[in-house]
Amino acid sequence: MVYTLEEHPIGFAATENNLALAYSERPLGDRSENLAEAARHYSQVLRVVTPTSCPSEFVKVITNCATACEAAGDYERAAAEFAQGIDVAEAYLAEGLETDNAVALRRVDSALYKCYTGVVRCDVQQ
Repeated sequence: MVYTLEEHPIGFAATENNLALAYSERPLGDRSENLAEAARHYSQVLRVVTPTSCPSEFVKVITNCATACEAAGDYERAAAEFAQGIDVAEAYLAEGLETDNAVALRRVDSALYKCYTGVVRCDVQQ
């Protein structure tokens, strides 16, 4: 089965996320090119997983995307992605403290920490 964005958005996002993870860990080829490819696949996931549709998952994916960009040396894009992750995570945590989803809260809190430290690292590199 082929998952397309239009017909099977959830399957499409899952496939793109798996490709991103594979490229992030790919031992063959140029490391920077593999990471850039991973970032492209994460960007495709973000076409489905949005701050309004699933904020906790969005924060996780955008943090992974930013981390791949940073490792590939694209510090400007990484900083922008980390900043967006911070915005969504802070909004989610402000609202999420009133919910009962402890797992999502921990995941977002962890991603928020990664985003803050990532922004600092990217600022140093730029």
